[in-house]
Amino acid sequence: MNSPLDSKDSQGLLEAHRLKRVQGTLGLALRAGELRLGSDAALEMVRRRRASLVLLATDAGPNIEKKVRDKCAFYDIPVLQVLDRRQFGQACGRREAVVGAVIGPGFAQSLLRQCGKDTRG
Repeated sequence: MNSPLDSKDSQGLLEAHRLKRVQGTLGLALRAGELRLGSDAALEMVRRRRASLVLLATDAGPNIEKKVRDKCAFYDIPVLQVLDRRQFGQACGRREAVVGAVIGPGFAQSLLRQCGKDTRG
């Protein structure tokens, strides 16, 4: 007999909780003025070397994904893909968002940690 929460259910709950934490952190970063949304604004922050992390929707188009990844690779800025465009937009008070640059290093480290990425340089 299965326990009230089998492993598949608990994995789903953990994933949902993680996504909510990421969305909450993105909302805080936006309100603090530490998140720039849109490909033009995000890539400008990358070019100016002000971006600590670039977020890219998991369902971003191949052209924008290549453009963002190439630019971030050149400037050695990590790219994180966790949320789809709807989830990303919801976190930022918009219908959809595809690209965003996190300016604050504290927010960037927090997001990377929440997603299980290594934050040690």
